[in-house]
Amino acid sequence: MDLRQLSKFGGGSIDQYTPPLCFELVGERLELIMDNGYDITLSFLDKNKLEWSYAGETPKTEEYKCLKADDTTYLVSFELADVTPRVNYAFVIDEE
Repeated sequence: MDLRQLSKFGGGSIDQYTPPLCFELVGERLELIMDNGYDITLSFLDKNKLEWSYAGETPKTEEYKCLKADDTTYLVSFELADVTPRVNYAFVIDEE
């Protein structure tokens, strides 16, 4: 089920249960070394947009959301625009 459809049932959405968004990563650039060899770079441009790319490719801009789990752990999620079927990337980033 597409969770965006919840607003049709009862007027609410899943967002009401989400903790406040975190903006601490704004201005940061993270290079993630992945086990599968497809390294990813994330650059947090502002509170809503990030640039991401696989190593050696041209960066793409997407809207993202970030939640803070504890002092050094973040959940970053973004959906690729104009891609069918939908593709979403979610990263758990632990800075420790």
